[in-house]
Amino acid sequence: MKKVFIWLLASILCISMIVSFSLVGCKEEAAVEAVEEEVEEEAVEEEVEEEVSVYDMEGEIKCTMYPGAPMQDGRELMEWEIEAFEKLYPNIKVNLVPLSPEDPVTVMHLELESSDSPDIGTYWTGTYLETTKDTGYLADINDIWQEINFDEVAPSAASLAQFDSTGNAKWILPIEIGGFGFWYNMHVWEDAGLTEEDIPRTWDDLLNVAQTILDSGAYPFVRSTGTVGYTVGIWLDMIMERTAGRDIRRSFGPGEITFEDPAWAKADSYWMQLLPYWHPDVATLTYDEALMSVVTGESAMMLLGSWAPGTFETQYEMVAGQDYSFFSFPIIDPDIPRGEIVTPSNGIILSTKGLVNPAAVELLKYFSSKDAQQMWADARSMTVVHKDVTYTAKILETFSKEMGGWPVDRTFGFDATIYPDLSDIWELRLLDRITLEESIDQMMELYKPVYESLEE
Repeated sequence: MKKVFIWLLASILCISMIVSFSLVGCKEEAAVEAVEEEVEEEAVEEEVEEEVSVYDMEGEIKCTMYPGAPMQDGRELMEWEIEAFEKLYPNIKVNLVPLSPEDPVTVMHLELESSDSPDIGTYWTGTYLETTKDTGYLADINDIWQEINFDEVAPSAASLAQFDSTGNAKWILPIEIGGFGFWYNMHVWEDAGLTEEDIPRTWDDLLNVAQTILDSGAYPFVRSTGTVGYTVGIWLDMIMERTAGRDIRRSFGPGEITFEDPAWAKADSYWMQLLPYWHPDVATLTYDEALMSVVTGESAMMLLGSWAPGTFETQYEMVAGQDYSFFSFPIIDPDIPRGEIVTPSNGIILSTKGLVNPAAVELLKYFSSKDAQQMWADARSMTVVHKDVTYTAKILETFSKEMGGWPVDRTFGFDATIYPDLSDIWELRLLDRITLEESIDQMMELYKPVYESLEE
């Protein structure tokens, strides 16, 4: 009996220990689960807080714009964009401030230097941007650029936003990408017996088409005098791009290569081949008169930027694919890698003040979105940098495909104060009123201060 009692007592002790350990294990497991649940809840709360905080952000933004950028007739597009942004961010107020289009560089510099400087604003790529970033008031937006992975959705944008002198720094968020090409009257083309199969792909093709059109009774090419529309400079730009390549072409602007370089004479020789094919009044035609010459069919084609569809369709009620069409500048030297020239195009700059304003940074990011750039493309009838934007105008889709995939670069980087005088010299040469040597001497004299400053 005693042995049985001892055995029962031992059994009870063992069972008690097992139950105790089990309870401890359950408590520990429950405690772990509780901690895990708490961590998960905190993570969810943080995620919700983070998601809500972006669109619940509060702030105020001063945003400047030029009447000609982005709309020639006012501020409608920017108002639409800001309205869409403020719907996403109802607690952010954007104050839109139009600036005078007269002397835009000086006006922007005064704005940036003022005590009430803008956070963000519209501006142009190219020479204007390069001059303005040297003031020290523009923010390098490369970190934001990488954060939104802008290279993936806008592969051509980086070349418009950065300069060799500042490496990978980005000084503007480009929106438009406006290249150049030949815009032609299809009725003149057809009257000359030409078809789509005759679209020039080489320089010889272009000259043959020009002769055919001339023989039919129309003028093959027209341009205006002066600097409006880049009609003189862009011819030289494109010929230089096709005969010398990007590196040499770009070196003329900063003064690394002078006009005495053989590359300039080579480009000049191709220009002179065009002399028989110009409208006889190119030395006096205004920009609008030159456009009208194409519209009426007096002239066949004009080298223009991608703003052409908006002009032809809005002002002259022409229909793409029926009244007018486009082809890119033909190849001259097949050994020169192909590149395309883009116009100074609209984009968004962020000031150093705006860089520390979270609301302004969010507005910059908004302009990088497909929705914002789609609205821009629809309103402006312009091609934009975002690759996923669709175009209701088929001609813009054609233009985008034709220009897409090739390296893009800016127009000549000549000083804006010198360019008008250079243009006058080019005009005289391109009309064969002065010799190549005389034109070079005059350009060297004009650019002498630039060359001298580089030697110091």
